[in-house]
Amino acid sequence: MNILFDETQKERGKIFDNFKILSQDLEAVDNKIAIYDSYPIKYSSINNADIMVFLCPDGSKLYGYEVQALLRFIDEGGSLFIFANAGGDKGLNTNLNTLLKHFDIEIISNQVFDYQEFDSELERCPIVDRIFKHPITKDVKELTLVSSCSLNIGSDVIELVRTKQSSDPPSATVMALAQRGKGKVFVSGSYLMFSDRKAGINLRDNKSLITNLFKWLELTKRKKIELDQVKTIKVQKTEEIPIAETEEIPIAGVVSEEIPQPMMEEKQIEDERVEIPTQEVSIEESIAIVLELQEQVEALDIEDQGYRDILLTDMARRRGVDYGKIIPFLDKIEDEKEREEIAVSEEIKVSEEIKVNEEDIPMSIPIPESVKDLIDRTIEYQVPRDTIREIKKVASGIIDPTETMETLMGTIDLSEMVESVNSLKKSVDILSANIVNLLGEIVLALQDLKGKNK
Repeated sequence: MNILFDETQKERGKIFDNFKILSQDLEAVDNKIAIYDSYPIKYSSINNADIMVFLCPDGSKLYGYEVQALLRFIDEGGSLFIFANAGGDKGLNTNLNTLLKHFDIEIISNQVFDYQEFDSELERCPIVDRIFKHPITKDVKELTLVSSCSLNIGSDVIELVRTKQSSDPPSATVMALAQRGKGKVFVSGSYLMFSDRKAGINLRDNKSLITNLFKWLELTKRKKIELDQVKTIKVQKTEEIPIAETEEIPIAGVVSEEIPQPMMEEKQIEDERVEIPTQEVSIEESIAIVLELQEQVEALDIEDQGYRDILLTDMARRRGVDYGKIIPFLDKIEDEKEREEIAVSEEIKVSEEIKVNEEDIPMSIPIPESVKDLIDRTIEYQVPRDTIREIKKVASGIIDPTETMETLMGTIDLSEMVESVNSLKKSVDILSANIVNLLGEIVLALQDLKGKNK
């Protein structure tokens, strides 16, 4: 199989670095492993792969058009493996749930502990034995989770592994399998349990499970290819044999069926859609085309952002434009537009709300250029308007500079301060969880070193 290990999302797991055991095992059975680091993720770049693997993205988020590329990849027979970590999307500042919601799976922003049964002298390495029957879990009796989060899954999702009742959270799903179109999606709450470290792939039956996972997918792929081959072998039609009398060639006792005409027409339509030639269009023209299409899509009033991205991508491609390549340019234009709007808005507010009467300003005292520059910069950095007014008064000689500090203290907006402090508190909460997780990883690393020194 062709397996791509993504590195566009700043993954913590590196297949040829801290997952060498897994890479060697996969290559030993003739799998072709490659790193995917071509940003952004595009369907045309991954459609030849059998599996796309995310080994714990960290501090990076998928764009809408990348999500659509992955969905199309899965719909057309590709498989996606996602390995997460304690903290989930919030803790790692990712948006994997934006993708996984299409499979009725959600990564929870928590961490699994067990204070009674655990490995490596760490409660964050709980032992689990609630393992459901499936080819992926064949001969798997016990697993050790390492820095795992839990999952929420829908009724059509296959649950593979669940925590014990003594765990925190108790009886929670930590591994699951879903299917969409012709492809499959596997999600694990832990990526470290399959890494090279001491508390990793060699604990319990961890290695058996990850080996089964890739082996099972290879077998299902092989069976599908064989089935497709049986369906497509037919007797050649000649002028002497009427179409209605065409027969199937029996193969090993299996009678294949003629592909229904509607399915063949559907395949032809798909081929025509894929083969639309890409025209040579300049960046400027491409941007103009996409902006025009965005207006058309907005007029449709579609709430689902993912569907809007799909529609835009398809419409742009029919106009000879790669929507994915234009997104960074559009983001830059939008940022510039927002900065200009903020600057204009602030200038208008300052001119309307912060005016000093001409009688109060001695005409003989001009405002120095340095002070004007300071005022401009206060607007740029959004200093409170009352502060700007006081600066102008000082510059014009209306008030004594020594009185300014006392005046400025009265301009503080306490409601904004409360909101800022609350925001800071939330950030600290997430940071605390990450620090706990980091300290645990340091302990594991030290244990690895201790084992090697022995």
